[in-house]
Amino acid sequence: MASAATSAARQETEIDLRRRLSIEPDNAAAWNMAGAFAYASGQKGTAAAGFARALSLQPTEARFRANLGEALRATGRVEEAVAVLATAIAAGETDPEVLSNLGVALGDRGSPTRAAAAFAAATAVAPSRADLHFNLAACGGAERSIERGAYARALTIDPHHVDALFNLGQAYFRDDNLGGARALCRRALALRPIDARSLRSLSYFQQCLGRPAEAVILLERARAAGDAGREWVAARCLAETYRPGTSAQAQRAVGRHAAAAYGPSMRPARRLGAPASMPIRVGLLSPDFGRHPVARFCTPLLAHADRRRIELVCYSDRRTDDDETRRMRGMAPAWRDVGRLDDDALAAQIDGDRIDVLVEMAGHTAGNRLGVVARRPAPLQMSWIGFPSTIGLPQIDCIITDGEMVPPSLEAGFGERLLRLPTIGWCYEPPADGPPILSGSGRGPGIRFGCFCNPAKINDDVLDLWSCLLAVLPESRLYLMYVGLDVPFNQADILGRMVAAGIRPDRVTCRGAEPHPDYLKRYGEIDVALDPFPFSGGATTADALWMGVPVVTLAGNAMAGRISAAILRAIGAGDLVADSEEGYLATARMLALDPERRRSYRTSLRAQMLASPLCDGAAFAGAFTEALVRAVRDQQRRS
Repeated sequence: MASAATSAARQETEIDLRRRLSIEPDNAAAWNMAGAFAYASGQKGTAAAGFARALSLQPTEARFRANLGEALRATGRVEEAVAVLATAIAAGETDPEVLSNLGVALGDRGSPTRAAAAFAAATAVAPSRADLHFNLAACGGAERSIERGAYARALTIDPHHVDALFNLGQAYFRDDNLGGARALCRRALALRPIDARSLRSLSYFQQCLGRPAEAVILLERARAAGDAGREWVAARCLAETYRPGTSAQAQRAVGRHAAAAYGPSMRPARRLGAPASMPIRVGLLSPDFGRHPVARFCTPLLAHADRRRIELVCYSDRRTDDDETRRMRGMAPAWRDVGRLDDDALAAQIDGDRIDVLVEMAGHTAGNRLGVVARRPAPLQMSWIGFPSTIGLPQIDCIITDGEMVPPSLEAGFGERLLRLPTIGWCYEPPADGPPILSGSGRGPGIRFGCFCNPAKINDDVLDLWSCLLAVLPESRLYLMYVGLDVPFNQADILGRMVAAGIRPDRVTCRGAEPHPDYLKRYGEIDVALDPFPFSGGATTADALWMGVPVVTLAGNAMAGRISAAILRAIGAGDLVADSEEGYLATARMLALDPERRRSYRTSLRAQMLASPLCDGAAFAGAFTEALVRAVRDQQRRS
């Protein structure tokens, strides 16, 4: 809406305006003002009619055209809005309001590149307007360098532009520049201290930097300010899995917020058929069907499921494919690309497919569709792989797991029923691009420890324990590798925390992410992998073992802290699982001082994995199917 029209509308009452129009029915300015009154009161259709009348009386007036375009867009008549505004542009119109409103309409139409061109033209005409630079940056159609530059220009003009600060921080985060992202988020909070969005973002940045306790404090500040919606619940549940000292019971207490955020449980639209009426129709719902650990742990099910007993339908909630997405699509009996469906449409799709058991695979992680699960599109609903903790939604009936990840002592941490598989709760698909095992010898003195996990898992408690380990092995070194660890700020941040823990920086090597085959080769440069806690590795643990590297883990008091333990025990390497920090140190030190044992692991672990339940896709698929049949029968007895 043109600011001039809005300002003028405030100067007269509607009664005065009606009187003027009755006397001067061809007064274009009055009709424009009538449109502004209607727009301000939410009557967008009436506003469009008033602006259209004003423009018909005075066709060359840019502000009338700008207002009409905006009102048409606001009523959902996007194509008409684009036509009205684009006609003016084609005729040489250079009014920044017309250009800006055209950009907004083009964005609504799904034409971000053309929207960026319109906003760029607007900034050229009015370079001192922060809002126009912001629109150019935020439209999604500008090149990365132009986007960053436009946000910076908006902030130069208006240093208090909170939305520009927030969005530029998100852009820095996408570039793995956590330092810049955190600094901008703090500036936004200084201007708007109880902004829930900024509090959640700063919390996540702190979590990514291995500061989970600070992340939790920020989220509790947001809740105190009234933020308790679904985004907050997801952030808080995720943060709790990283918090030192967490437990299954603590995670359940946090998860209870989910029920309020997603609403009361509903009865399913359909009842389950008899288990004898095989196959059971099972929907797998995930945003991670591609190059992602979740996909690697579930593809054996696609490959080996008995289609006479279980009929799988994959609901891929992705906007873009990669080579693994395409491979999985070829393996799946049925595949639905659902990334563009809203929750109602996706729930209707699942219900229309007559899914008996819906298995969601993201939990509270990014891209989850718990809003779909909350609609109860399937009679029986479960969570698997994507989030190693309780979900907290009453609409989720079961968590698929095993007896190692969730032993009886942790059952009280779950509101859902536990559907335990007999050996391990998922199956590892060995990497097709995996290199041969490297010997790891001939590198000079000193043991080489390594951790290729997400730095979010490397909290100060972990660093303190690692510091003790390196202190008793003065020639040892530590190798870290993950996305963003080659960014100067991120590297300096973790090295600074290591120095505070007593680890000299010259004993640490940090590397950024590498292509998967190269990442696997890096395991040939380390002797022993150190697992973090209380959120252990998963795919990284299995990859290390596949490359012949033993992994030392500390079994925790929650499911997320027992993933590596489940993997190790499944392959018969339970001696690498410690039950205390002292045991962790002793196991790691013993491996460091026993080169023969390390060589034995290097040559035997891969064969050991292949002979274990961890890599037996056929047995896993059979156990998974049997568990679902039992769950269906149990659900029928309950309903």
